[in-house]
Amino acid sequence: MDFRASHRFAPLSARRVRNAAELIRRHQAEEALEILSFLPNRGATILSKVLKSAIANAGTSASAQDLWISEVAINEGPSLPMWWKAGPRGAAMPRHRRTTHVTIVLTDKAEE
Repeated sequence: MDFRASHRFAPLSARRVRNAAELIRRHQAEEALEILSFLPNRGATILSKVLKSAIANAGTSASAQDLWISEVAINEGPSLPMWWKAGPRGAAMPRHRRTTHVTIVLTDKAEE
């Protein structure tokens, strides 16, 4: 059985989250939480929140030792409205606020 959790419109670029996501692919859920707890970047914090939510979605139907990460999807969300910042020689330079969609799918290996 699959258990899914997602965080949409996370205020962070997808590139920063993908670095942490590569470290937890195909790991056990508890082991992945331990790996994420030692990473110093914001992407790891967002991933750990989504992973805890996926474990909670499993509830009592599966034990935490039997849950494995089967899929981690990091997609780019829409850019929030841009604003202008001063550039060289008085020119206006556009600034973008990137967002990310994070989805984690857990599978119960005891069932298989």
